[in-house]
Amino acid sequence: YVEKEKSHEMLFHILARYRNISAKEDDLVFNKNGKPSLGVDKPHFSISHTKGIVMIAVSDFPVGIDVEPTGRRLNDYRKLTKRFYAEEEFPKIKSTFDFLAVWTKKESAVKYFGGNITENLSRIVFERDTPSGRPELAGATTLTFALGDYVYSVTAREKPSSPLLLL
Repeated sequence: YVEKEKSHEMLFHILARYRNISAKEDDLVFNKNGKPSLGVDKPHFSISHTKGIVMIAVSDFPVGIDVEPTGRRLNDYRKLTKRFYAEEEFPKIKSTFDFLAVWTKKESAVKYFGGNITENLSRIVFERDTPSGRPELAGATTLTFALGDYVYSVTAREKPSSPLLLL
């Protein structure tokens, strides 16, 4: 899986350059849901990739990131909304872009606490930038941005004090 390998190489480069941490593939530890870590408390990181872009968030605190292309074709986003979103979110979804923006919020929140995507998407609900529905999300904030042909969201306990490194 080339994108995954390349994203790990990029992560190791970022850790070496900005955190003075030397790491390699064998150093990665994955939780039962596939969230990678170095097996230590810090740094925390999250990786997301889709066609044409890789995003990596690194923090001293838990963090989750997700990115989706805004041009992604969805045959029936309304049907997917009913399947994966909470009922109170239905009125917020008026377009494919809205669907993808909320999707990245939800997925970044799940990645934040290392949960299982399929078990948690409909349980996590947003009141603006504040996720709820899981005790692990207490105190977390999710920020969503449009970047060119992509929408991405970052969930963290602390707002970033410096810009994210986007690759």
